[in-house]
Amino acid sequence: ILLARAVAFFSLDRLEEAVEAATIVITQIDDSNIDALVILAKGHYLAGDIEDALIECQKALTSTLDESKLQGNGVVGGVAAVNQLYKKICNVARTLILTEHAIQDGNYEQACTLSSQTIYAAEPLAQSSPLYRKLYLAKSEANFYASNY
Repeated sequence: ILLARAVAFFSLDRLEEAVEAATIVITQIDDSNIDALVILAKGHYLAGDIEDALIECQKALTSTLDESKLQGNGVVGGVAAVNQLYKKICNVARTLILTEHAIQDGNYEQACTLSSQTIYAAEPLAQSSPLYRKLYLAKSEANFYASNY
């Protein structure tokens, strides 16, 4: 029932409740429940907590080694979907780090390009998500320093 609640909350974009329910599944019922781990990964990702998203996704990938655990309720979609999610999160993390380094180094034109690439890598995103706001804030900062405004 908790996993179904987590899925429902996630479907309604109620990320905090989805993460909370999935966390209970992981901590109290089954620490290798792939669907719950994927909900945690996606929830952290959309909240802008990239490191936590990577950790949960790595746990899900480890758990997918036993494909019999995949419940197929539409959240995971199989090993390929978990791999795709992991690659997406890694790509966003990499370009975010590169953007931050470019800003710190004063290379604002490169930071503008990288921030656009980060947003593209993260798509599709709801404009209300914290990750979306974080990415656009980085892009605005890069454009401001590059005097593109």
